[in-house]
Amino acid sequence: MREMSERNPIFEELLCLTSLQLANDAKKYAAVRLFGGAALSTFDTLTDIYMIYIYYSTGESGFANATLISLFMNIAIQLAFVFFQNMRQSKQRMFKEMMYVLTCTKPGIDAYRVVIGAEQEVGAMMGPKNEMMYIKVLELLTEAIPGTVIQMYAFLTGPSQSSVAVFSLVVSVFTAAFTSTGISFDKDLDKAGRENTAGFYGYVPDGTKKKVQVFVAMFLISASPEEQEMSPNNAGAIRRRSILADAEKVASEND
Repeated sequence: MREMSERNPIFEELLCLTSLQLANDAKKYAAVRLFGGAALSTFDTLTDIYMIYIYYSTGESGFANATLISLFMNIAIQLAFVFFQNMRQSKQRMFKEMMYVLTCTKPGIDAYRVVIGAEQEVGAMMGPKNEMMYIKVLELLTEAIPGTVIQMYAFLTGPSQSSVAVFSLVVSVFTAAFTSTGISFDKDLDKAGRENTAGFYGYVPDGTKKKVQVFVAMFLISASPEEQEMSPNNAGAIRRRSILADAEKVASEND
């Protein structure tokens, strides 16, 4: 590299420009992904609130209460997390962070801090990147997945089968898929994770384009229903039916 730079001075400049371009592309991709996920998460919360209103108006109070409990549980656990994260900070900082949770803007704030490369503040329990990841996990477990299950069950068994219900269900599914994909993706790209568990982490390739392709593929797999497993022509289903038929035949012969 040194000899090539000495013989061709323009090579070093070209290498620097290429590196800067790749870094800028990576930052743009990260910003789009993080802000897109934050917007989707906030929108999912708003659609859940609207579906609570729909459930109450159509007499489906059970689904409304279940969704409301899921929403309140998510907010309560996030408030508790924010309290421990900022318990050594000032009261003003604590109040501001809790307001982010109550106004459903916490995902966007966390994404912004990660994009700008904010450092861990003095007294904070963890840095912005880990904080964002834990908030995502809490949201996934307390709201995204339960909300999707509740709305799916309500759609299949209740009268709320309007286009609004379908749209809200799709948003919930996409949010859960996007969140789980983002958690797996960020964990794989974590340097410490790759060093400590090299046999498991490292499936995301280098290069912005390849990373986008892997992320989209993971998202689609997470968001799509298990059609092959549910299909009557699925090889696994055929095999299971064959085993059951053989078992019934043996049982009848023994009788």
